This record gives sequence, structure tokens and C-alpha cells, in this order.
Amino acid sequence: MRFTDRVPAALSHGRSYARKADHRKAGIYLAVVPRSPGLVRVPAEWFTSLGISGS
Repeated sequence: MRFTDRVPAALSHGRSYARKADHRKAGIYLAVVPRSPGLVRVPAEWFTSLGISGS
């Protein structure tokens, strides 16, 4: 396995993995929860890659 997307490829330093790969990510959501009844809205979200390791 080899990561081809820009950020994961940079985090893996171009390595390839034969048995397993661990891609750690983080995410944050901003949710608006109205009083009942109503739908929850998610007007903003943010994700980032933290690291890649494996063997």
C-alpha cells in the first residue's frame, strides 16, 4: 500500500506498507442543535491528518 494523496504521502515520507498502515486523523464539527423538534445542522467541519505508521 502506498499513499498517493498529497498530505498522506508527505506524512508517510513515500514509504510503502506491506502488512498494515495506520493513518491517524482528527476532526472537529460545529453543530447547531435547536430545541425539539428540529433538525441538527452542521455548518462547519475540519479534518487533518496527524500521522501515518505501519509495516
